[in-house]
Amino acid sequence: MRDRAAGAPLPNRSLIGLICCVAFAETAFFVMLAPILPRIVDDAHASNTQAGILTASYAAGSMVGALPAGVLVWKLGARVTMLAGIVLLSVGTLSFGFLDGIWLLDASRFVQGIGGALAWTSGLAWLAQATGPERRGEAIGIVMSAALVGALVGPALGAAAAQLGRAWVFATFSLLGVGLAAWTLRLEERGSAATPKRAGRGALRHPDVVAGLWLVFIAGFFFGVLAVLAPLSLSDVGLSPILIGAVFLTAAAIEAALNPLLGRWYDKGGRIVLIRATLVASAGIAFLLPELTQKWSLAAGVAFAAIAFGSFWLPGTAVLSSGVEASALAPAAGFALWTAAWAPANVIGALISGSLSDVTSEFVPYALIGVICLLTLATTVRLEEPVQA
Repeated sequence: MRDRAAGAPLPNRSLIGLICCVAFAETAFFVMLAPILPRIVDDAHASNTQAGILTASYAAGSMVGALPAGVLVWKLGARVTMLAGIVLLSVGTLSFGFLDGIWLLDASRFVQGIGGALAWTSGLAWLAQATGPERRGEAIGIVMSAALVGALVGPALGAAAAQLGRAWVFATFSLLGVGLAAWTLRLEERGSAATPKRAGRGALRHPDVVAGLWLVFIAGFFFGVLAVLAPLSLSDVGLSPILIGAVFLTAAAIEAALNPLLGRWYDKGGRIVLIRATLVASAGIAFLLPELTQKWSLAAGVAFAAIAFGSFWLPGTAVLSSGVEASALAPAAGFALWTAAWAPANVIGALISGSLSDVTSEFVPYALIGVICLLTLATTVRLEEPVQA
């Protein structure tokens, strides 16, 4: 029979383009804080605790907005929910450029996080209903690549804001939301992501739903650990802030190029091999990283870790999507759970890595990642490849 992966169409280009642009903007908004954080802390005379709260505010907003996002897609549809998410992202970004009090800035980031939850949940649900399962991995890979491009641009925008002033840079970038909102209004939502097949308590026991959520959770957790420990380690061996940023930018660029290829591999029946390879690579680099003490070997190790950890997003999202479809769970509910999985995991990873490395050494949190990978690897025998026609 004909190769389904080769013959089935992707969604129309305008829809994929919109979702890619939303993913790009949301990720850029999320990561653009880091370069400007020291300036904000100095100007506000904020404590380290207050800086930590500001950093966590976006993920906290995503946690709060995750499940309501699913309800909104259910009740109003993916198109309306995406529009609401874009508006909240833009309002939060604009206010972040003009407000000065640390608590007001926390509130701005929190609003951004809620908008991000609405945008991601509605975008992935819309993509899932418009894409057949035989091309879904490739479509998700394209969107994840767009998000990684946002991860490349975000730090540059934050650095520009540190030099030129927050008001000008954040106000200018918030205008992107106007264009995205107009684009959303031009598209029609075919079918109905707003009509669930069932509420889905039983669906949470479906192996693919459980596996997909777990892969998304550990991706968020691993990145929380890496985001805290890696910059400190790179600084300790003599890398400047610019070079530290270059390490993560390089990793994100490589990952962006790899994601569509990994998506095609997934679609052709390679999801088990992809998941296992990602687990093995992540476990290996997690155990190795604390042993790297030379400047450039550590930089290469951190870049490899970022790529390996980031490779969980695609199979995690695609496996979850398959489980959502197989269990007759509403796509909106499934991807609301997606958001609810990564956001708290990211916060937990950052908090645990900091506290464990303080009282022991950085080997312990990295070893925890390695152990999680090995234990997860042992459970992959329960995953089955989808049947290819």
